[in-house]
Amino acid sequence: MRGLSRILFTAAAALGVTLAQPSLYSVVNSASYDRSAIAQGSLFVLFGNGMGPESLVQASSFPLPTNLAGTSVRVISGTTSLECPLVYTSSSQVAAILPSKTPVGQASVFVTYNGRSNGGPDPYYGPFANVVPSSVGIYTVNNQGTGPGVFTALDGSVNDFVKTAKAGDILTLWATGIGPILGDDALPPEAGNVPGVDVFVGTQAAKVLYAGPSPCCAGLDQISFEMPPAVDSCFMPVLVRSGGIVSNVVTVSVNSRSGQCSDAGPAVPSSIYTRAVNGQNLKIATLVVGPLGLMARFGFDQRGFYAARLSAALHTTVSESDATALWRAIEAHSRSGVRRAMWKYRKYWKVLDPKLRAALLEPPNLTQIASSAGFGVLSNVSSAMALLAGISPPTGACTIVHSVSVLSSARSRALDAGPSLTVIGPAGQIAMPAVQGGQYQGLFGTSVKGPNAPPGSYTITGNGGKDVGPFTASLKIGANIVWTNKASLPFLDPSQPLTVTWTGGTVPGHVLIGGYQSGSNEAGAARAFFCAEDTSKGTFSVPMVFLSTLKSTSGPVNLFIGQHPLERQIAIPGLDLAWFMDGSSDSITVPVK
Repeated sequence: MRGLSRILFTAAAALGVTLAQPSLYSVVNSASYDRSAIAQGSLFVLFGNGMGPESLVQASSFPLPTNLAGTSVRVISGTTSLECPLVYTSSSQVAAILPSKTPVGQASVFVTYNGRSNGGPDPYYGPFANVVPSSVGIYTVNNQGTGPGVFTALDGSVNDFVKTAKAGDILTLWATGIGPILGDDALPPEAGNVPGVDVFVGTQAAKVLYAGPSPCCAGLDQISFEMPPAVDSCFMPVLVRSGGIVSNVVTVSVNSRSGQCSDAGPAVPSSIYTRAVNGQNLKIATLVVGPLGLMARFGFDQRGFYAARLSAALHTTVSESDATALWRAIEAHSRSGVRRAMWKYRKYWKVLDPKLRAALLEPPNLTQIASSAGFGVLSNVSSAMALLAGISPPTGACTIVHSVSVLSSARSRALDAGPSLTVIGPAGQIAMPAVQGGQYQGLFGTSVKGPNAPPGSYTITGNGGKDVGPFTASLKIGANIVWTNKASLPFLDPSQPLTVTWTGGTVPGHVLIGGYQSGSNEAGAARAFFCAEDTSKGTFSVPMVFLSTLKSTSGPVNLFIGQHPLERQIAIPGLDLAWFMDGSSDSITVPVK
């Protein structure tokens, strides 16, 4: 095969034909899609272009080949160079097994197709893999490392929303990355229990019965464990810790009485999740009341809102870029900046009422209470819904999110809910005009300031538009949540549980406790943890395993507690799913020890 490749390459060169050089973009665990660590003996995936034939070719027998349809993959670590057994190859995706004898540390990875390599003349060129002894990735139903994991019962049935698990059941999760094997990586390995592998369900450690390679297949691992007692949930978080590294978090469906799963607390409805997984578009809305500084995370577009406000005052269209320039000049207290930003609108600006002009030049107050609503059709939402389900753990449970980038994969088409909405509540009554496609926003008076929305009942009303029918939605906000032991937390110590105590909140209801650190893993993605608890409990302790991904070298961590955003699901004509959220929270930013 190699001789044939050289002949084809020489012939192509003689005819003046240029064969494309493969491009390799990323190297990830095949189950979790995490690129921060690749374990010895694990199955990994390469993403790129021109790495193999246009149509996927799969290895058909053991031993797995090191050259498949003209594709080969090599890793170089230090002075060690190793060929990888291949599982399948295609132009954009190649799957291989990282040899168990690959030295730990940074290794160069490059792919060759028909004699051309992404590495060029320098074999150390190209993407790197951080090789570790053990780093488990759990396979998921959507094959993207998020949402329901692949769990099988003793009878071989796969866990899902109907075939659920209960306390005492024996489940096997399927994974890769437990660690190296002693034999040939190209052949199915012998079974052998690997010590030091932990499984957590919710916040509880499960009894592990077996953790090791699966004798059926090269590169595949299986972990069998006994289900601990757990609340009923369609999305109970499960994670594995091996070699001190935490896996991707997946979910398992739990019902103490067997049968169809259900969620007592806030969650993504399983029926909606199933529709998303089946590729159906979803019509969704989010309505929020809260302080302006926190509203961006719920979709409040401050630039768009300010541009709409200026346009209404000046009776002409002000672009977002011009509005942003004025906003920045106001924040910088720059008179010359204000003049430059308003130069093209000067004839409208000069005739403006002085009081209104002064109001428009007031610096934005991030504690001012605002209201926002967004209506849209989401497509390509399978991964996004899996992540949303994953960051909404059931009551008393926690989860970890390794990256929130999949949210960007969802595509939105705006829905028309009418020219304006109205919100009434303790903060007053205001109109929420349409700012841009599907987005409605408004600010309460400057005297209504946070950091939390005033308690009481809020109602948002819409007369309907061409896509959304008339509706009235209500939200009751209880006493503002106060994090009572926040002052005693000068830093976050991941080697100790994090205990959070609070007063206030909406009862009955649930709180969401979380922490977020940007660029906290080797791949540069953000990592976060989330925990849910009954508001009336007033205290919750986050186990150490859920804090372990936060590193002192990655900057401070933003910790918060707030009312659960999925607490209040509402019905709006024409929509599949809608929530009315309290955007208030109590937070702190601290260094990681």
